[in-house]
Amino acid sequence: MAKLKTLQGAPKDFDLPVSLDNLDGSQSEIIFKCIGRTLRDWQPLYLQRLAGEVNAKIDAQDKLDQQAQAPEEGAKKSKKKEATTEAKRIAINEEEIRETLESSLNSPVEIIQEVATGWDLEDDFTSDNLKELINRYPGVQAKLFQQYHERILGNRVKN
Repeated sequence: MAKLKTLQGAPKDFDLPVSLDNLDGSQSEIIFKCIGRTLRDWQPLYLQRLAGEVNAKIDAQDKLDQQAQAPEEGAKKSKKKEATTEAKRIAINEEEIRETLESSLNSPVEIIQEVATGWDLEDDFTSDNLKELINRYPGVQAKLFQQYHERILGNRVKN
């Protein structure tokens, strides 16, 4: 008779293929070397990641709201503002946007490193290479994260 720990579903590392859509319409595939976890180990990480994504969206919206409410530079104090009829303008600072983008690449790298330890590419599995992957294929972390979640929940590949 088999024991629970020896059943096939016991946590161990596994390969997880992720399809990537190229700009020309073709597809590429990366096979990530993923960390096997039990549901008890995985669920807190999953919920923490979801909460982090929601909070990031709230923070971004708050920042946009604050920019929209800030008085325009050089506006005359004596001029009356008709807030109900005038559209709010948001100033764009290209350098600030680039800095924000660079720092925002860290979160997806963390997501990938939570579930994977390597891949089948010739390039080393490093933070810099993960950032480059995300730069070329935005959303790859979401695909990997979702497929990993489905695999942990029992949507396993049939032989």
